[in-house]
Amino acid sequence: MLQRLVPVLISAVLAVLSTPLSVWTLGLFMPVTQLSAASANEMNSLAVTIQSDKQNFVLGEPISLMFKVVNNSKAVIELPGLIRVGEGTLALRISFESGPYRLYRGPGWYVSGRRTRTPPILMPGGSTETRDTVLHNRATKRGTLNDQTRERIVANEIDTEIALPKPGRYRLKAILFSEIESPPVEIQITEPQTTDDIEIWKVISNQPEYALFMQSGDLLQGTLTDQRTKDMVDALETFINFHSASTYTPHFRAAIGKHRADVERYLNATKLK
Repeated sequence: MLQRLVPVLISAVLAVLSTPLSVWTLGLFMPVTQLSAASANEMNSLAVTIQSDKQNFVLGEPISLMFKVVNNSKAVIELPGLIRVGEGTLALRISFESGPYRLYRGPGWYVSGRRTRTPPILMPGGSTETRDTVLHNRATKRGTLNDQTRERIVANEIDTEIALPKPGRYRLKAILFSEIESPPVEIQITEPQTTDDIEIWKVISNQPEYALFMQSGDLLQGTLTDQRTKDMVDALETFINFHSASTYTPHFRAAIGKHRADVERYLNATKLK
């Protein structure tokens, strides 16, 4: 009986959350015209690659990706900003089956670049790497758009809250400084098969906020220290403990640990003021 009630409790707690929590800062992607630290020829000597930890994933499982930028020139290149996902230098586009590549707008992605006093430098043949995950997508709300605008956005951007929402073959490619493209990496998404995976996927697919939480430890609604937020996280922990063998459980446990660490840091900082 308790096992059946936990998902209901989770949905009930989520339904009453009302205070927005900012989980990302929106901005414009850094245009190539701002790349003043290196010449166009030098930038053309940069190459970006993308690699996934594995090729087969379950629906709703976070996709972990490694990005690598290499300086193939004989010159030392001073980069205009950090080569990091979510800091204005990398974008990701995703294609389903043989469809078009569309922009992914997940947590931490496609945000404004941050300049540094000491720009990173790539020596000849040198490289730099960064890692991030793909799952939740900040889709444009359809209700505020007319048909023509919606069609234009959907043609260019992923329009679902789960970036890879159905089984099948996906191709992903990174875009560096708006125009340097990586070779695509291909992955396969399959339906959940085990009872544990099926039960948790029901919750994730019905409430995509849980995809965001599993991916980042952040919430779309409520405040960090809101009692209702704590109740939701506690209920989620109880639920995944019933399904400890699930593919999703380790990801949720890591997210819960991160969330509680963030709460503790916030409370400690508040006490020091």
